[in-house]
Amino acid sequence: MQVECRKCGNNLSSRDVEIYGMSQLGWTQQEIADAFSMTQQNVQNITKNFNVKDFCNLYKKGKSLEKIADANNTRVPIVASIVLKDLNDLQLFTYKLTKKEG
Repeated sequence: MQVECRKCGNNLSSRDVEIYGMSQLGWTQQEIADAFSMTQQNVQNITKNFNVKDFCNLYKKGKSLEKIADANNTRVPIVASIVLKDLNDLQLFTYKLTKKEG
């Protein structure tokens, strides 16, 4: 599954998924830019235009974080940072990180 850019409709690469996830995990744009040998402006554009809807829909349909990560050539913590970002601390504490496949 490829994720779409909400502004332009272009498919995003697994690199873009990693960049967005790292930003959700607290990395600064400059740290991410340095890690990927790109400009901070490029990182800003990727994170600003990233659409998490496809990830969230798959998770709501019962796909595990592991399956979503595998399908997008990324890691579970990156997917978790995207899918679970709107939960409060209590929800995160009690929420299972994987769901039974439906």
